[in-house]
Amino acid sequence: MKKRLSRVGVALPAMVLSTMVLAPTPSASASTAYGTLNNFDCVNDTGVEAHGFEIELEDIHSRDITYTYDYNHYGIPKITEDNSDPAHPRVTIRYAAARNPDGTWTAFTAVPAGPITPTNGHQFTNPSVNFGGEHFGAGYYGAPTAVRYFWLIDDGTGHLVHGPPVYVSTPTFTYYPPAAMQPAQVQAVIVPPPPPDPPVLQFGEATWVKDIKTTTHNSNKVELTDLVDPDPDDPDAHNWANGEPAEVETEWRILQTEFADANNPKGELAGVPEDLPGGDEIITRRYEFYKYIGPLDAESGEAMADEVAPDGIHGAGSVTFNDHFDPVTGEWVEVTLDLSTVEVVGDFFGAQMAGFDIAPALGLIDHIPDGELGVASAERTVVVSGGAAFLATVSGSLPDGTTLDEITGIFSGTPTAGGAFTFTVEASDTGGAVVSKTYTVTIPEGAPVTSTIATSASPVDGGSTVGDGVYANGTPVTVVATHSPGFAFVNWTEDGVEVSASEVYPFTVNMDRTLVAHFIPGGCTVDADCVDADACTTERCVDGICERQPIADCCNVDGQCDDGMDCTLDACTNHVCTHNPIADCCMTNADCTDADACTTDVCVSGICDHQPIADCCNVDAECDDGDDCTRDLCENHVCTQDAVPDCCNTDAECADANACTLDACVDHQCQNTAVVGCCLNDGDCDDGDPCTGDACQAHVCPHDPIVGCCTADAQCADTNPCTLDVCNLASNQCAHQLLPECCIDDADCADTDICTIDVCVNQLCEHNRIADCCATDEDCSQDDPPPTFDNCVDGDNELGCNPDAVAGCDSGVTASDRCGKADVTCTSDDAVDGCVHTRTLTYAADDGCSNTATCVQIFTWTEDVSGPAIECPADLTVECDGQDDSAALDDWLNSTTASDACGSVTIGHRRDDDGCDDGWHRHGGYRHRGHGDVGHADVQNFTWTATDACGNASTCSATFTTVDTTLPVVTVAEPGPVMWPPNHKYRMFQLSDCAVTVVDGCDGTLDVDWSGTIDSIYSDEPENAKGDGDGSTRYDIVILGRSWFMLRAERGNAGNGRVYGISFTVGDKSGNVTPAVCRVRVPHDQSGAPAIDDGPAAGYTVLRRR
Repeated sequence: MKKRLSRVGVALPAMVLSTMVLAPTPSASASTAYGTLNNFDCVNDTGVEAHGFEIELEDIHSRDITYTYDYNHYGIPKITEDNSDPAHPRVTIRYAAARNPDGTWTAFTAVPAGPITPTNGHQFTNPSVNFGGEHFGAGYYGAPTAVRYFWLIDDGTGHLVHGPPVYVSTPTFTYYPPAAMQPAQVQAVIVPPPPPDPPVLQFGEATWVKDIKTTTHNSNKVELTDLVDPDPDDPDAHNWANGEPAEVETEWRILQTEFADANNPKGELAGVPEDLPGGDEIITRRYEFYKYIGPLDAESGEAMADEVAPDGIHGAGSVTFNDHFDPVTGEWVEVTLDLSTVEVVGDFFGAQMAGFDIAPALGLIDHIPDGELGVASAERTVVVSGGAAFLATVSGSLPDGTTLDEITGIFSGTPTAGGAFTFTVEASDTGGAVVSKTYTVTIPEGAPVTSTIATSASPVDGGSTVGDGVYANGTPVTVVATHSPGFAFVNWTEDGVEVSASEVYPFTVNMDRTLVAHFIPGGCTVDADCVDADACTTERCVDGICERQPIADCCNVDGQCDDGMDCTLDACTNHVCTHNPIADCCMTNADCTDADACTTDVCVSGICDHQPIADCCNVDAECDDGDDCTRDLCENHVCTQDAVPDCCNTDAECADANACTLDACVDHQCQNTAVVGCCLNDGDCDDGDPCTGDACQAHVCPHDPIVGCCTADAQCADTNPCTLDVCNLASNQCAHQLLPECCIDDADCADTDICTIDVCVNQLCEHNRIADCCATDEDCSQDDPPPTFDNCVDGDNELGCNPDAVAGCDSGVTASDRCGKADVTCTSDDAVDGCVHTRTLTYAADDGCSNTATCVQIFTWTEDVSGPAIECPADLTVECDGQDDSAALDDWLNSTTASDACGSVTIGHRRDDDGCDDGWHRHGGYRHRGHGDVGHADVQNFTWTATDACGNASTCSATFTTVDTTLPVVTVAEPGPVMWPPNHKYRMFQLSDCAVTVVDGCDGTLDVDWSGTIDSIYSDEPENAKGDGDGSTRYDIVILGRSWFMLRAERGNAGNGRVYGISFTVGDKSGNVTPAVCRVRVPHDQSGAPAIDDGPAAGYTVLRRR
């Protein structure tokens, strides 16, 4: 089961305006509700990933916003207020992802994989699902004069801008107080979203809407988080219907603004007033929105279909309308269309769920947004009144510089200190209600970051721009370009890259930006000057500029008529799309009826769908359940599976509860075979042997031998040759009797005579006399052997370098003699040979009978406390060779020498500047420069260390410098690009189109589009060359950026062809710059003769703006 979202918050109060207006119902007076709750599902139909959503509300203040829905992929929205027009404040509720350091976004809304249906609505409120839609919502006091919705998308430069408008409408509730014989009533009215300004046609965008209401009402309070779609996985979860049955009040209705007629019936959908007999019932409604894809009047833009067929897709009836404009006759061409053959209802793209409560409860909003240091926070209603007066108190720490008004419950102020501030708001009203909630508001440390926005026009006389300034990061900004008479707007660019094709470019500031508005000449005086060959556009001359509007539902080729339906033949006939059904496709369910009684036959989108009926059958074979122990039959299209008696499928079915049988199912019959050696009790195990234990253990007779039990002498053998082993048959126990004078090992033969060697031979003891052994003084009347040392070992001992101590004569050294104690003396001799020291200890032992022995120990060590002598190479500077200069560096590193008076020396080196902060990077043990590095030299500092055998070290240092002073070699292919035909149209180029190769001795092959910079472009013909071939055009050369440019394909008839010369420089990563020229030619004709370059003096030159 899915985890249900936590439902937090309380219902929004429905305060009413004090000004009363005439009611269209029997009630005497009415007022528009000040407080409503609006939650809506919205499908991402922008065609790209979205990274946020924005709600704009006209003519209300930020303090009028109460609850917001914060449980989507973007979390808590940022609320701002724009008072640039004091008479018409605008509030923006902005849900937006943040940008990661690597340029990705922290959150996104996916592009739907396919159409989303209203029954998928519960997925909109599950942030763990990203299927192409989101759920947003807000509650507010007052009646905004306009509510607009926009997806936020990346403009390609890391800035979030508005996507196309989202045409989800917002309802307004009107409350009619009770009158004589009439209970209080509430009426919901919904109108189309505000259209673009200024209007292009007479009518605005058209959408289909369904109006769904509950048939009964209750007084259960509805929170903003309750205004969501039902969840089929959790039928008890709160949803917009508030536990009441729902019905469709209006099945299909067109919503479309008519600019010249505010009373246009398509301009609003008013629900039937709903009674409030108890006075405190909750009113909830749901509106579903679908795209209108039917025909539009080409002149006015009015939607021609206003009815939908029962299939919910096609139109109904027929209609006559202006289909397209005929430039020859100058008249609109009317056509009559059978709407039953035309699909008019498109994809579902959103749903609005709204609630109205005349008697709400006191509440607190879910979150207070974080603020910025030194930036005024938008006023925010924290305590939502239940209609009665209340008092709010705060415990804890509000952000410094902010307050929460105890009477109005509004949070406001300008934070003056950074940090995380936690505080609790408690509110109580005169009705006895008490609510409390703890908030944490974070104010980041440091002053808010600002960015500079600079705009300009190109060419300067082509138009003007506004929107420059210094703005706090995170501020929404709009720049506007206005063309001069005789010019047309092209696009906005930044660093040569287009960022918007609209004159009005909104975005959010988060970095310095330099924006250029591009204009091109092009004029007209009357509409006829603008007529082109496209039958599917209407042309008008507006302020000297041709504007071309596409004609709705007009086509030029069959490919434009593809309706996505596999069962229609799509064709363009007389500029009108026709969609003729293809044979064998279906229109109704009856077309799909087949002879199979076990399928439900329906027609879906023109294709027959034969859905199998669960548990239905036509023949016995369809009832086979794979169980051999059932008899499977199909009777009256229903399968029966009767059990076959005494049949089995598995061994488990044959178990007979007897542990001593083997139970198996063989050929679906049970077999219970006795298990050999199996027992059920101890009696089953008696084998007649007195020397075994006969017990039944786990149904097995182990017959374990009884230790020490015997029935024959042979069983008593204990492998001891000195015992006589016999079995006592009376007790069945073994006896082991020792044999005299028998031995097993030498220990059995030990006696008390120290002058004998006692051994066991063939299991008999022998006592052999030891020569010269004495037990008394008389045994020593002659002493021949010398004494022996007890604890002195001859040998050399290496003590290493600078030992802390060296052994001297040891008084603990002793010697032994067979006839008594021997005396030991010691002499010590020291010798020095350079750094090597030697000490010789000689021990002498004397037994007093002229018998002596010596023990010599030699100790050697080295004394050395001075480091070696070391000599480093001189500092060296080399030219970069593109191979890290590794050979030169190796030779240089290995040229260091060192020596030591006491022996061998090892030399090592280290680099002291591994940080590579000079723009060079390590590679293969050496360093090279990476992409974008600058600087003319790589300075590497090395330190060498020479170490002797005793660990004494000496160091020296030197510097190895790699420089790059060689210019890159630039090769430009000739003759260069050729432009043909000379059709007076622009063609866009990069420097790489000139087949330029750049090779640098240090950096290798360079990308000319990255390393090259255009300085100027010349034409060897005047801008308006003589003859008819030039086309009388201007701005033939347009430099778009460092390596991008546009050239017009034209030349004068009187010349020898045109040559454009692009002067540019190429710089390597060390700043060495090589100039070069690329030539683009426009031949005079197709004779094969190339265009001749007459040089810049024959024409003109355009410099790149820096």
